[in-house]
Amino acid sequence: MVSGQADPARDAAPPPEAPGQTPVWTIDNERAELTLVGSELLEAKFHPGTVLTLETARELWGLADAHLERKIKYLIVDLCGLDGVKADATAMLDPMTDGIRVALLGTGPADRVLARFFMRSFNPARQFTYVESRQDALAFLFELV
Repeated sequence: MVSGQADPARDAAPPPEAPGQTPVWTIDNERAELTLVGSELLEAKFHPGTVLTLETARELWGLADAHLERKIKYLIVDLCGLDGVKADATAMLDPMTDGIRVALLGTGPADRVLARFFMRSFNPARQFTYVESRQDALAFLFELV
């Protein structure tokens, strides 16, 4: 599955901060960039060409977990760099993100389809959404709408 094209306007400027929060740390590896904003928001942005597998999901979650001082409450997953997602990776997303409000961020129809694939794995009672701007993701996560 191929995701939508990267949005140069969104990628060119530094993202706005979550309300009253600044980035604490960033971890960058060959598959994704993970950023902790404040003490409760984790952002995951996949590098172009990444295929999300169970092993990749576990590796990224382990990297984040090793640097977190406490459990996060909010998660933004930027889908734009993903070229595909293996079914076994989505199977662990719901238990992995239990108790975390999740916003899936994309840039168009292909990312919307990819987000639906992700959302099928979440318990319907969970709080998650698909949006096409970081501002909308923050508004959803922090209930600013």
